[in-house]
Amino acid sequence: MRTATFALAAVATMLCASAAGGAAWRAEGPPLGTVYDVAIDPVDPARAYALVWNGGLWRSDDGGATWSLPSTDLVGRSMVWVEIDRSNPATLWAGEKNPGEPALWRSKDRGASWKLVRDKAAGVGIEMHPVGYRIAFAPSRPADIWVPSTNLHYRSRDGGKTWSDFRVPD
Repeated sequence: MRTATFALAAVATMLCASAAGGAAWRAEGPPLGTVYDVAIDPVDPARAYALVWNGGLWRSDDGGATWSLPSTDLVGRSMVWVEIDRSNPATLWAGEKNPGEPALWRSKDRGASWKLVRDKAAGVGIEMHPVGYRIAFAPSRPADIWVPSTNLHYRSRDGGKTWSDFRVPD
């Protein structure tokens, strides 16, 4: 595994980067909007993702020196977090905080295209609760994925292909 040579931090409405182990920082990141979340590829630390509120998911393949918008699928959406799949770093997960219709999105191609994981309108949606905002992977079984929600929680044991819901006992 390669050692990361840079760091990224979301500060207020901008993204800051350091190539000096945090001793010196410079403004970096996508050219617009508030950066809500950042994820670094665990296999290639020079690849980073920055999720911009209503501005989509931006990617850097050179340690934050330049940024591109690989897809407009998430532009205009209230995206609040991004996670890299532990079992396959080309797969990204992102959460949308849209009042009344929060959603879970997945990309299998490093952000080039996105699909809604389940369609709430069809009655089988995954609704992300505002306090959850995250997805969790089981450390010993990366194909096990957990998504918190308001009343029901969701689990996939096959990397997100199928989902089941469950309640936490009182």
